Amino acid sequence: MSTTRKDIVIVGGGGAGLMLARTLLSRLDPRKHSLTLINPRPFYVHLPRTVRMAVDGSGHSERRVLRSLYDEFRGVSPDFAKLKLGWVARLEGKAYKKGGYAVLSNEERVHYDILVLAPGMRLDDPLAYPDSMAGATAYIDQWRAKFKNAKHIVFGGGGPVSVEIAGEIKSLYPDKSVTIVQSRSLPFNSVYNDSFRKRALKVCQSIGIEFVLEDYLDATEPTNGTVTTRKGKILPADVVEVHLRRTLPAP
Repeated sequence: MSTTRKDIVIVGGGGAGLMLARTLLSRLDPRKHSLTLINPRPFYVHLPRTVRMAVDGSGHSERRVLRSLYDEFRGVSPDFAKLKLGWVARLEGKAYKKGGYAVLSNEERVHYDILVLAPGMRLDDPLAYPDSMAGATAYIDQWRAKFKNAKHIVFGGGGPVSVEIAGEIKSLYPDKSVTIVQSRSLPFNSVYNDSFRKRALKVCQSIGIEFVLEDYLDATEPTNGTVTTRKGKILPADVVEVHLRRTLPAP
């Protein structure tokens, strides 16, 4: 904390937070500002590539998808800008327009004059990476092995992530059985127009993805090699993934 400089704190090192940090690093005057990026992970996740990485291990894709945040601050004085690892548990504000503190889960307090909240989102399995690089790479290997060893894979929920992962599996393993159980009459939701949803359904079916429409899947684990929908349809299943969706970051 400085009496002469403004302390800028960015919470979240995802796409928005990282891009802002990069911009400020190149434009701020270290004599007038300090910059702190708070993120629970020491790496940035390039989300568009995560779906293929979850299935296909060729080409060392982890190196392109999981990018070190420390590299962003290489050669920069820590007195000016730094990465702080941790979860923000709460904010302690002062009077209006007079800054405050971001309090981490370990009770460390980070002063700010200017605060930017960019916490982003987290996804469910198989894209729910642990916070350490070692944990994340082990997690990725675990899910790749699950998909590789399974003969029958069932997704509960026909949103974009489920559909994309199903497509990647069929592309890499065309002989595997992949089924999506979707509560609606078409993939995705009504945010997408029906012509696009119908075209997506047709393309998915053309590569062998099966759909069970207007039904639900509640079970998260197969029983004796099968899983049963709410309407009683029995599906062969070695791996079950239910409701792949966006989730808010944990406190």
